[in-house]
Amino acid sequence: MKKLNKNEKILLILAIIIIGGTSLFKWGIIPIINYSKNSNKKTLKLEEKIKENIFLAKNFSRYKKALEEENIEIDRYKNKFFEEKPALAQLELLNNLQSEVKKVHLIILNKNVWYSKENNSIYCKLNLEGSYQKVIEFLGNLKNNRPKIFIEQLDMKKKFRSNRLNVNMVVRGFLENFEK
Repeated sequence: MKKLNKNEKILLILAIIIIGGTSLFKWGIIPIINYSKNSNKKTLKLEEKIKENIFLAKNFSRYKKALEEENIEIDRYKNKFFEEKPALAQLELLNNLQSEVKKVHLIILNKNVWYSKENNSIYCKLNLEGSYQKVIEFLGNLKNNRPKIFIEQLDMKKKFRSNRLNVNMVVRGFLENFEK
């Protein structure tokens, strides 16, 4: 093996220092700087969240009181609009019909609910769309539905250039069947 002369030794030491310094900078100092920046960002985000939570905690009782007041107001309106038996029965009939429609995946295009004092009945007019099988399944479910409801009127038409039906129907329920 040949001995290195003075110039070669200096160049070799210089190359080792440059390579070592570059490696230290690339794999040591830069990751530490990036970690420090990310830590600072995370710390700032956490500080902001802490400030938000402190603000919310300070104002919690005020928000809770406002929410309670709103709930009281909602209850008051509920009682105003739904305290009568016919209104509750209309709501129940509509909910029952919508539930049955959802079960068979029909589409409600239009709906209307009303109470007739004349015959003490609740009526619901529905305009639905769906396949023949789904419509038949829906009608079968209505047959077994409680409270007892009756189909007063039924009109089915095939949609133009489609295998779907457009169904118009009026459903009737007697008020006494909706007692709770």
